[in-house]
Amino acid sequence: MIEKNNFPVVSVIVTTFNRKDMLKTTIESILNQTFSQFELLIIDNFSNYDFINFINSFNDSRIKSFQNNNNGIIAVNRNFGIKKSRGKYIAFCDDDDYWDKNKLFDQIKVFQSFDTILVSSLALNFGADTNFFSKNYGFLYNRIKLDYKSLLIYNPIVLSSTLIKSEVLKKVGGFSENKNLIAVEDYDLYLRIFDLGNFVLIKKFLIYYRFHAGSVSKSGIDDKYRKQKLFKLRGIKKQLDPNDKYEIRFFKENLIFILINNVIQFFLIYKIKFLGYFSNVFNLNSFIYVDNYDK
Repeated sequence: MIEKNNFPVVSVIVTTFNRKDMLKTTIESILNQTFSQFELLIIDNFSNYDFINFINSFNDSRIKSFQNNNNGIIAVNRNFGIKKSRGKYIAFCDDDDYWDKNKLFDQIKVFQSFDTILVSSLALNFGADTNFFSKNYGFLYNRIKLDYKSLLIYNPIVLSSTLIKSEVLKKVGGFSENKNLIAVEDYDLYLRIFDLGNFVLIKKFLIYYRFHAGSVSKSGIDDKYRKQKLFKLRGIKKQLDPNDKYEIRFFKENLIFILINNVIQFFLIYKIKFLGYFSNVFNLNSFIYVDNYDK
């Protein structure tokens, strides 16, 4: 499947800064995709190593490397990539995450079968403090609802898992570069494009989300504070999350709760993997899709 004029079907945008070894894993997972009609745009915030020479070492014509100063706002370089992109669809991957080899193939298949503007997937955790006895064991965001009210309470969409129509991103001007939205600029984007079309989430682990010392938290007090700033800036009425009560949050820090939760996560992971395999064998992919078509 190749676009006319030999344009790539997908533009993959990776922004990076001082993560050479992690970036290598990210790039290799993208280049090894079973769907190969893409361009890979890597935008570096002037890292402390020879970035251009490092990228050239991959010797792959699909890669295009750039260096641009984002002044501490990662959305600047994501938007830089969007402006340089040529694909019909745009995917993003953080430089510390990596993809399953069928990530793009499975998502393009959704776009071919459904009227949608955004396709995402589940994300399996790995890295520091993700062993069975850790609260980071398992996978991100296991509450999956894509209606607007649910999205205001809980965002299950991981940016590194997304594939979005290019025309939609360009219509809304990409990500907000407002410094008050740092670390929630992706969440802000989903809310701004919600009324422009449908979202679909594939219940497969198509990306692997790395926990490490330099990663931005996806939960906790910092995340809650950022969300409050976003809602205030956009004039969105706060939605109460029944799971955000102090007693529940305190209980979730308890080792016994963590172990019980991780046992549940363990079985959910294998259930999801089994259903993914089952859907592939019997061509029942709609069985593992979550959407917001009834919004």
